[in-house]
Amino acid sequence: MLSYLSVTKEVNCLDLERHRSVLFPVNQNAAEDFLRLVGQRLRSERNRFEPPKSSVRSHGLEFGEIWFPTGGCIWDMQGYCTMCNYGRPKAVKPEAMIHAVEKGLELLRPAPEVLWVSAFNVFDDREVPRSARHEIFKLLARSRAKKIISETHPNSVSYNAVKECVDLLEGKTFVVELGLESCDAFIRKWCVNKNLSDDAIVHAVESIHGAGAKCCGNFLIGAPFLTEQESIQSTIFSVERAANIGIDEFAVFPNHVKPHTLVDWLWRRGSYEPPSLWALVETLGRLSYELLNRTTIAWFTPVEHPGAAQGVHPIFGADENRRVAILEGFRRTGKCEMLKPLFEDASDDRLKWKERLQNHDSPLPERLLRNFPLIANDLLGVQWWHVNGALVAEGVSKMWEQCSLNIQYS
Repeated sequence: MLSYLSVTKEVNCLDLERHRSVLFPVNQNAAEDFLRLVGQRLRSERNRFEPPKSSVRSHGLEFGEIWFPTGGCIWDMQGYCTMCNYGRPKAVKPEAMIHAVEKGLELLRPAPEVLWVSAFNVFDDREVPRSARHEIFKLLARSRAKKIISETHPNSVSYNAVKECVDLLEGKTFVVELGLESCDAFIRKWCVNKNLSDDAIVHAVESIHGAGAKCCGNFLIGAPFLTEQESIQSTIFSVERAANIGIDEFAVFPNHVKPHTLVDWLWRRGSYEPPSLWALVETLGRLSYELLNRTTIAWFTPVEHPGAAQGVHPIFGADENRRVAILEGFRRTGKCEMLKPLFEDASDDRLKWKERLQNHDSPLPERLLRNFPLIANDLLGVQWWHVNGALVAEGVSKMWEQCSLNIQYS
């Protein structure tokens, strides 16, 4: 078989178009594969690292976090999610996962009322073997915490796995956090690159409830290609939609720029900025009181995470410490009235931010198709888009036409 170089020596540049279908065959799954291939390329230069034995954060007697090490997120390795990067950890034995939780419980003694204990995807048996999960939840059952929270990809949820954890916890409240990012299928596909269907979300929620656990949906403010106004609108829609399908709680968080992600690639070229923390406040302020009372917030400050170098994080831009302290108080206690000073803030910097919020851009599909060739040319090679770009554009257009929500994004 001729190599690419040997062929190109014999093909005049003027004849390349005639031979391109041989050199670069059309990928019939280009619309499905494009952002995943981009994600793989961006993450290909990450170095493998030895994950720490324990990672613990205390937020007083109300809330604590224990992250236990694993060999990494399967979806990350496959190239999904335009904003996530937690590095490439080396393989971790089940015993090390169990020990990390054991150590974390010692460091947090006395255990807070609410305890977040998780890896990247706690119900993926490839990442967290069932045997390790079983022992971890036995440890948690013996803690003084009243509520245990673990995070997972909705596609990994099964009734049996959740039921086993519920039974092991012996009466404690168990909450399964689902990494949804958005309940808008178009945004989830073309802005977030999340391999997740609406049917899978509903199935996960039904399985969790059927097993006797509660469900929390995680929602992102600041997906790439969206304006801040669109991000706010889509997050509010997502929370309302999540409530309609039976999700019990909601976690809302602003996006950060992390290395080796598409968000970082866009940011370095002036095509992305992390959302202002005012976007988080605005989102919370537009929720009904009933939904706000079921909402928590996360990732509104820089967070040290094993394997993930800190990038650019969202800020208010003025009076930072006082305003962030208000958000922290709400996160820690869940008391909605603590947000009142932010909701009523009429400072010049907030008014200027609200003015910028009214800036308009071209329709979302046009923005995508304006950026996608640039991304493909830089990361996949010029010929990839030349051969497959029409299929990607067709995929964007078809899904946009089918999306009943696109009137929100214009």
